[in-house]
This record gives sequence, C-alpha cells and structure tokens, in this order.
Amino acid sequence: MKKLNILIISSVLPYPLNNGGAQAQFHIIDNLRDRANISMLVIIHKNMNTQENLEALKLVWPDVTFIPFYSDWKDYDFITILNKIKLKITSIFGLKTDQSKRLGEMSGDFYTDKFLTFVQNNVNENHYDIIQTEFYPFMGLIYSINSKAKKIFIQHEINFVKNEILMDIYPASKYEQYLYNKNRLFEIATMNEYDAIVALTEVDRLKLIESGVSTQIYSSPGGIKVNAIENLDFEFNNKIVFLGGYQHYPNADAVDWYLSDIWEKTLLKNPLLELHIVGIWPKNIIKNYEKKYRKVFFHGFVPDLSEILSNSIVIVPLRIGSGMRMKIIEAVNYACPVVTTSVGVEGLDFMDGVDCIIRDEPDSLAIEIAELSLNPIKQKELIQNAKNTFDENYSIDKLSQKRFSIYNSLIN
Repeated sequence: MKKLNILIISSVLPYPLNNGGAQAQFHIIDNLRDRANISMLVIIHKNMNTQENLEALKLVWPDVTFIPFYSDWKDYDFITILNKIKLKITSIFGLKTDQSKRLGEMSGDFYTDKFLTFVQNNVNENHYDIIQTEFYPFMGLIYSINSKAKKIFIQHEINFVKNEILMDIYPASKYEQYLYNKNRLFEIATMNEYDAIVALTEVDRLKLIESGVSTQIYSSPGGIKVNAIENLDFEFNNKIVFLGGYQHYPNADAVDWYLSDIWEKTLLKNPLLELHIVGIWPKNIIKNYEKKYRKVFFHGFVPDLSEILSNSIVIVPLRIGSGMRMKIIEAVNYACPVVTTSVGVEGLDFMDGVDCIIRDEPDSLAIEIAELSLNPIKQKELIQNAKNTFDENYSIDKLSQKRFSIYNSLIN
C-alpha cells in the first residue's frame, strides 16, 4: 500500500520537549513516521537557537524531510517588528501583558510575502496527499495555500474559548469585547475553510460544533510514550510540582493565582511542603516570587522530568485554557498523584476522587493538596487508578492509529 505524503506546517518546532504543544506534536509524529512520508516545514529564526534544536531533531527523526524557512527581522514590516520586540521584552522581564494585547492576538504573526511564497513553492514542487497546519498562529495559512491536497488544522487550543474565560476572570472593556468578537468570528470562519479540523479532546470538538464550525471535526488526543516507572514504591517527598513556562499566559495566571490565594493556606496545614516550578520564567518574576513566598523553587527547563517528578504531587491550578493539558498526562505517566481544577482536567478521562482530585475554589484546593500530602494510601490509590485510565485511553499506539485513520478517511 502506497504511503501517504503528509506536509506538516507548524509554528512550533517540537523539540526539545519543553512545553505541552511540543509534546502533543512530537509523540504523534514520532509514531506515524513508519506509516507515512512526513515532511515538516518550520520557521528557523536566525537570532534564536532554533537551528540548533532543528539539527538535534534531525538526528532523532532521520526519516522526516525538514523544510526550514529562515526568518530575519528585515522580512517584517516596522509595526510587526515593534510588536515582536515588545513581546520579547515582556517575556524576558516578566512585564504584565495588557488584556487588549492578549485578546488582540490574530493568526499570521509570521506571515510575510517571502514566507507565503516559500510555502506555496514547496507545495507546487511536491505531491502531498495531506497538508496539515498546527497551532493558532498558522491557522490563516489556509487562505494562501493553493493545492488539491486535503487540508487539516490541528486545534491545540481554541483561542476564543481561552479568551472567554480570560474575560470572565478579568472584566473586559468595550474595546476588549470588540477584539474578542472580531477574533472569534475570524477563528470560526477560518476553520470552516479546512477540509477537516482535529481537536485534541471531545469536549473541544463539541464546543466547535456549537460555535458554528461546520466542516468535519474529529477528536484525536496527543499522547506520550509510557515510562516504565513503578508506582508501588511511591513515597511522597514533600515536593509539590507545577509544570509550565511563563510564556504561555494560562501558566503565568495559574502560578500567580496559586501563590497569592492558595499556597500559604496549604503550608499552614503541612509546613513541610515545598513548591517546585518547572519551565522557563523571567528572572525578575522568580526573584519577586521567591522573596514574597516561602519555600518556592524554580528549576527552568528540566530535560529529564523523572528527576523532579519522582515521589512528588503535581498540581494543575489552571483557570484559563482549552485543549488537552499534557502536564496531567505527563504527571500520570511518571506515577504522580494529581490535584487539578476543572479547566485543567477538561476533556480528559480522569475522574474526581478516583484518578485525581478536582477542585476550583482556593480554600478547597489548599485543603485537598495538604490532606493528600499526608495520606499515603490515597496517593497510591490515585496513582494506580490514573495509570489504568492512562493505559486504556492514552496509549500512544492507539492514539497514533486513531490519527492515521482520520487521514485515511479523508483521502478515501
């Protein structure tokens, strides 16, 4: 049987595995490489280390054809350059991003005439059965690509759903409401231009249908490879762990909310606890948090999560978001009990009190985290139940087969 030729155009290089988006991409592609001919078009920024990461990924995926587009500041107009500089400064120094900027994000941050021409020339020179774009910034490429290939968009996080929650938490001005409505209509209309949309959860699939997305929509989770870690030897080491970097705003909001409203209440019930945050965070934010709050430690990017997750409890206090939280899958995979909010676990098949603890109120979260930290029997019970659910629903082989079946159904 002839292998499918698939072109993946992504705004995220899925290596190293330092964020949920990279995780969700990497393991599915890794498992599909022997079933399809995969080509991957990615942007390489000349002033960043993406070239180094690309070369490392080529060694891991020698059978994937990489098509790098080399981006330079001179390719962008003056306003775009100013906005990018502002975002970079905000990220580096941890400055607060105003809500209008977050609500005003549109797909197409990386579009230039040079880039769009590069993409189309590649499509013209190759015969692809499927052209797949991933992540919100590249969603609008559907308006530029001229090809008979089936076009798929992987909806990692529904932008307007994330923004709805953001506006509920932080009241919006009239202008911010305008930005939200404009971008919501753009997002829905753009998805309807595709032959198919792939949401990472069934919850998101239904939300898209209810919102007016009329093209074919599938649910196909991302997954990770199973680690051979036995949970029977779990002995809690007083470490509470949060996985996630500052650049993704829902993570920044989650950590700030947890520290300001929950952490001290947790310590009152168990003073031995420590909070460990994994991911890239601005130095001044780290300094402020470590100065203001007790027993808080930042670790930056950790290549081997087993070092920090072993015998720890993972918390996912997210208030904003959409899609599939890979941090929960990662925690379960490393045999960690999980305490999360409803937003954090949305779309996943983990039940409150059975596979994890789900609470949304600060006082309840503080109580549950502290009580779980003192209850070895409950810790092991959650680990075992979550592991069973993981094996049944999130095996990477099953998830890859599901994604491949979607490809075949579109072609046939």
